[in-house]
Amino acid sequence: MLRLNNSVVSKDAGSIKFPVIRGDKTRSSYKVDKSLLEKNQLTDEEWESICLKCAKCCYEKIDLGGGHIVYTEEPCVYLDTATRMCKIYDKRQEIEPDCIKLNADFIRQINWMPPDCAYVKYLSQKDTLQAVRAIEKSKRRKRVKLRRD
Repeated sequence: MLRLNNSVVSKDAGSIKFPVIRGDKTRSSYKVDKSLLEKNQLTDEEWESICLKCAKCCYEKIDLGGGHIVYTEEPCVYLDTATRMCKIYDKRQEIEPDCIKLNADFIRQINWMPPDCAYVKYLSQKDTLQAVRAIEKSKRRKRVKLRRD
């Protein structure tokens, strides 16, 4: 356990530490909806449906530099910690300019999302699926070329 600004930090995940969320009722682990993996572009509703509402991304973070991010036990003032829901969700970027709207491109660029985040898992599976398909396509092209030669 580490104390920063009177916040207890725990649950080490490499160089990123995540808060212990009190009253944590274990949420079911994310299982990828295969139909969402097949789509090139998700609607906002489909994207939002991936989130398990763990609220870890809604806790204050401290960047220690060098890729070290620490999550504190200090939630955003607009987070209802009992329900793990944002009290101002629809207007969160207007009311709280520091609130970040998570999207696929942004999540791929940052290093502070929890590894058990459903968005992270979804994107990892989607990227893996796309890589496998690209390799399969390349192999098919090589076979076709060999047949022609």
